[in-house]
Amino acid sequence: NAELFPTHASVAEGLTRLLEHLRARLGEAQVLRVLPVADHRPERATRTVPAQGEAVAIPTATLAAAQAAAQSLLPLQRPAWLLPEPLPLAEAEDASPQIEGRPLQLLSGPERIEAGWWDGGTVARDYFVAQDHDGSLLWVYRGRLPPAPGEPTWFLQGRFG
Repeated sequence: NAELFPTHASVAEGLTRLLEHLRARLGEAQVLRVLPVADHRPERATRTVPAQGEAVAIPTATLAAAQAAAQSLLPLQRPAWLLPEPLPLAEAEDASPQIEGRPLQLLSGPERIEAGWWDGGTVARDYFVAQDHDGSLLWVYRGRLPPAPGEPTWFLQGRFG
């Protein structure tokens, strides 16, 4: 970098070059960016789109809603990355969640999310931040809709850091 004070144009050019190198090595389908979506369901709150060399403007209303949601979640109450599919967890006799046969300690919650009735993707869940036996923080939920007999009620949705 030969510039003492980088300009917006030089930063954009560097980003374009980086994305071109990544696409050449990894393939077009592997270089993505995440955009916020106005949906309360965690698995539908973001979407991935191909990364472009230039910044694409996000609509102001969408950006404002995402920033407001992020501010309301400080300190961090949700993990940055979710599992591709929620993993079922075992349930102890006292109805608390277990992972690998060990009980989880619920640290905070519930955060109740009920959404999706308008599009057929109804969810009714209570989310908790839980701590595993090794100290790792997990984001788990308990389904509030009656499960089918033998179906789990607790699921692991994500992991913190």
